[in-house]
Amino acid sequence: RYLSGDLKINIPKSKTVPPPYVKGDDNFDSGWITIEGASQNNLKNINVSFPVGCLTCVSGISGSGKSTLIDEIFRKSLFRKFYQSKEIPGKHHKICGLNQIDKAVVIDQSPIGRSPR
Repeated sequence: RYLSGDLKINIPKSKTVPPPYVKGDDNFDSGWITIEGASQNNLKNINVSFPVGCLTCVSGISGSGKSTLIDEIFRKSLFRKFYQSKEIPGKHHKICGLNQIDKAVVIDQSPIGRSPR
């Protein structure tokens, strides 16, 4: 019914706006998490930054490296930091700004009753 337009989700009057990103800013309280030098699978030494406290979407064509970036590099790095996971993250130089968060929760496509949130 949402696709037909019968139902709508109203856009909030105020939105969360991330702080301005300053390239090369190593300030760990910048409001951004930056993955530098991601080069696993199809990723070719890319740098990417995500605002903290905002819903962020990673999109791209099939095979562009979305899962590699988010699951193989970012999630595995977070789980090693917070939960002493033995999984080895994908190849990257460093991740800046992780001190701005205190846990990681993976929400996947499993039925909602089985999600940790």
